[in-house]
Amino acid sequence: MRFLASIKKECLILLRDKAGLAILFIMPLFLITIMSLIQDAPFKDYKENKIPVLYVNNDNDSLGNIIEKGLRNSGIFSVITEIDGKATTAENTKQAVANGDFRLGIIIPEGATKTMNKSVENRVAKMLAGFGMGEKDSTLLDYARSDSEKQSIEIIILFDPAAKIAFRSSVSSALDKFITRTEMETMLRIFSQKLGEASGIKEQAVIETRPLITLKEIQANESKVAELLTNSVQHNVPAWAIFAMFYIVIPLASSMIKEREEGSALRLLLIPGSHMISLYGKISIYVAVCLIQFFMMMLVGVYILPLLGLTAFEIGTNFIALLLMVFTCALAATGYGFMVGSVFSSHHQAMTFGSVSVVILAAIGGVLVPVYVMPGIMQSLSVVSPLSWALNGLNNVFLRQTNFAGIVPDVLKLSGFFVVMILLSVKFNQMKKYK
Repeated sequence: MRFLASIKKECLILLRDKAGLAILFIMPLFLITIMSLIQDAPFKDYKENKIPVLYVNNDNDSLGNIIEKGLRNSGIFSVITEIDGKATTAENTKQAVANGDFRLGIIIPEGATKTMNKSVENRVAKMLAGFGMGEKDSTLLDYARSDSEKQSIEIIILFDPAAKIAFRSSVSSALDKFITRTEMETMLRIFSQKLGEASGIKEQAVIETRPLITLKEIQANESKVAELLTNSVQHNVPAWAIFAMFYIVIPLASSMIKEREEGSALRLLLIPGSHMISLYGKISIYVAVCLIQFFMMMLVGVYILPLLGLTAFEIGTNFIALLLMVFTCALAATGYGFMVGSVFSSHHQAMTFGSVSVVILAAIGGVLVPVYVMPGIMQSLSVVSPLSWALNGLNNVFLRQTNFAGIVPDVLKLSGFFVVMILLSVKFNQMKKYK
C-alpha cells in the first residue's frame, strides 16, 4: 500500500505541474523535429544534396569541356554557367562567391588545353629521346629542348570565406581526380601519336583508359538494417530522446526539494516501515515517465518526420535489446535526478545545475554532433558522459544490429551509474536535517 500510495502521490505532483509536463513531453517533440530538419543537409550524401558551383570556361577546348563534363556527371556538383541571366565571368563569379551567394567557383584559364598539350608533348619527347628515338625525328629533339614544360596551368578555385576546411579538401580532391584523368588520357594519346611518328607507323594504337582499380563500398554488417546510411533522423531521434529523458532531473529534483520545504519528506520518514518502499515508488513513476518519453519520440520519428520530407526512423528488429537499453537509460536519468535533488537545497540551484549539466553531458556525449566528428580531446571526454553510453548502445541496436552481448557494456555502465547516483542521494539525504 505504501508503494502504491507513493506512486499515486508522484503522479498527482506531475499532473499538477503543467510547465514540467510541457518540458518533459512537448519540448522534446519540437526539439527532435527542428534538429532533424536543420541537420538534414549536413548528414546527407553529396549525391543527394549537390553542391552548386559557378563554372567559367575561358578555355573552350578539350580540357575545359572535359572538366565541366566530369563535374556534371559526378553526381556531386550542380554546374552553373549563368548569374542573373548573364554568362559567368571571372569578375562576377568572384564577386558572387565573396558575397556568400555561392560556396564555390571554378575558373578555367584561356588556352589551358594548348598549354597542357605542349607540356605533355615536351615530356613525351624527352622520354622518347631518352630511348634514342629522337635521332630519327628532329621534331622530338626540338620539343625536348623547348621551354614549354615550364608553362603552368592555373585552374582557379574560389571558395566562400565561410567554407570549412573539410569542404575545401573534398572539393579539391574531386577536381584533382578529373584533372589527373585528363592528363593521363592526354599523355597516352600524344605518346601513341609520337611513338607512331618515330617508328614510321601511321596508324595510332588504341589505348584503353578505363581505370584498372576501383573502390567498392559495402557495409561491414550485411543485415538489411545495416544498409541504412546514418542520417539526421537516425541520429537525432535517439539522441534527443535520451536528452529529454535526462531532463527528468528538473521535475524530479523540484519534487524532492518541495517535499523537504513543506515537511512531507519528514512525515514520510515517520511512517512505520522501510523508507526505501517510498523511494522505489518514486523511482518507478519517473522511470515510467522516461519510457513514455522515449517511445513518444520513436513514434514522431516513424510517423511525423516523414510528413516533413525526412526519412522515416528505422527501429530495427532487436526489440528485447531495445527495451533493455531504454530501461537502463531511464534508470540512469532517474538516478541523476535523485542525486541533484538530494545535493541542492533550493529550486533555483537544482534547476540551474541540472539543466546546464545535462546540456554539457549531451554536448560531450555526441547528442549535438556525433562523437566521431569531434576533436580528439573531446572524443576522450565523451567516455565519461552517461548520454554517450546510452547513445552508443542505442546505435548498436538501431544501426549495427548487434546481439544482446553487444549492448552489455553500455547496460552495465548505465546500471552502475544509477546505483552510484542512488547511493549518493541516500547519503546526502541522511546528512540533511529536516525541521
